[in-house]
Amino acid sequence: MVRFQTIYPGWYTPRVQHIHARIVLERKVAATVQLYFPEKLNRAVALRKPYNQRPPSPYNNLNDFVISQSRGGDGSWLKMTETDGGYRGSLTIGVKV
Repeated sequence: MVRFQTIYPGWYTPRVQHIHARIVLERKVAATVQLYFPEKLNRAVALRKPYNQRPPSPYNNLNDFVISQSRGGDGSWLKMTETDGGYRGSLTIGVKV
């Protein structure tokens, strides 16, 4: 089990908000993944400071090319819950060893 704390990522051309993660077992990369947020949350965060200081993203979960190429990002969607002052995302990832 791993936990990390980060800020909500911004968007960049041509990608929707996401987090890159790498799973390392016994000093070897076992998996590299991208973690995605629900579209409704992406839109809500974009309205808040400091994210609202730039234009809204033209990219969303439906038109992100990596999500599309990976058949919808199956297994990469964070389960989000609101906490005091932020959000908590969780996801279980299985890796064959």
